[in-house]
Amino acid sequence: MAAASNNTMIVDTPAEVLDARPGSRLMWPVEAVASILLVFVIGLLLAGVISRYVLSLPIVWIDEAASISFLWLAMLGSAIAIDRNEHLRLTIFLNLIPERGRRFVDALALLLVATVLLALIVPASQYVQEEWYVTSAALNIPMSFRASAIVAGLALMSVIAVGHAIRAATLANLAAAVAVIAALAVVGWLLSPLFLTLGYANIVIFLVGLVAVCLLLGVPIAFCFGVGTIAFIVFSTHVPMIVLVGRID
Repeated sequence: MAAASNNTMIVDTPAEVLDARPGSRLMWPVEAVASILLVFVIGLLLAGVISRYVLSLPIVWIDEAASISFLWLAMLGSAIAIDRNEHLRLTIFLNLIPERGRRFVDALALLLVATVLLALIVPASQYVQEEWYVTSAALNIPMSFRASAIVAGLALMSVIAVGHAIRAATLANLAAAVAVIAALAVVGWLLSPLFLTLGYANIVIFLVGLVAVCLLLGVPIAFCFGVGTIAFIVFSTHVPMIVLVGRID
């Protein structure tokens, strides 16, 4: 919204815009690769449409190449968004917290993001190894080339999230945030026998309650559901985490 007074333009900037960061110079190569991939995907899809519907000579490998490129683009784009603090999140409740408390909440939110990412790296690596034995139909290459985008993206995002947490938070806030996450993990592990008996009630506990708490803390929305889903799988089921990675793929 803008209002004019005495030839002066006053612009009210949303809080989420104020929280955005300029991209790090270290991420410029990643941004360049992502830009190239975006142009490449658009070119592939355009070529596929022309070859199929104009020339009636479909190129069978275009869909696979575009799919692989798009997954790499998505993971690199997610890393860029973390670097710029541009992942969609709920900030209305954060603005009600005093400045001192908000610093701790911001540190906790960043470390929760890092926790989700780090929890997925090992299962994602196992998934890449399993996909090596699966060959794509058209390109005839191992599907690990596609799945490795997940590992690369998770690792890059983890480094960025931890780096921002270290730079933005005090040592005391970081230690307190780590302690909170560790305590919650221990409590979840101790209560896992109980959770295993609750059945569908765990959906309300983890995928509604825990996700809602993360939303209030200002954790990016995608990672709120990541926290809830990982907690649900680890503490209330016997499902291996590699299944979750397969769904990401």
